[in-house]
Amino acid sequence: MKTREEIAAAVLFWAAVAVSLHHLDQDETRSALLSVTASIAAGLLWLHVRGVTRMSKPNKKRFKLDTLRANAAEKRGGASIEIEAGDGQVFSFPTPAFWSDEQLAVSTERDVVKLATVLLGGEDEYAKFRAAGGQASDIALAMSEFSEAQGATAGESPASSAS
Repeated sequence: MKTREEIAAAVLFWAAVAVSLHHLDQDETRSALLSVTASIAAGLLWLHVRGVTRMSKPNKKRFKLDTLRANAAEKRGGASIEIEAGDGQVFSFPTPAFWSDEQLAVSTERDVVKLATVLLGGEDEYAKFRAAGGQASDIALAMSEFSEAQGATAGESPASSAS
């Protein structure tokens, strides 16, 4: 991408070309070249007016959260893990890459029951999970299986195993 100064210089150059083409004798050639030159000058002027400039950090990228999360879910095998209880009820919780701030905070406490409760969406969901035969360690087992399926080893997140 050009800097504003480079775009301004190009606009002036192409404007000068347009003025010099105006003095050509052959009407068709002059008309065609004048039209092309005017289009180029107009495009460059539009870029200049819009303030299009070179990015200060050309490798920097803006991410939209929805797109970022969707791409991450696709790469990591999904955004949630499902567990089907013996009675057929299905319970789901987010994969570690999609944990909320609250879930991340609870995960550092080393309280597996509290983490399972928060991951499942609260005490009511955890009570339903327990009533269906589940326990907190089943959540840990499911996360372990998910990580192994993603190529991670014990104590390693799926993302870090790819490096």
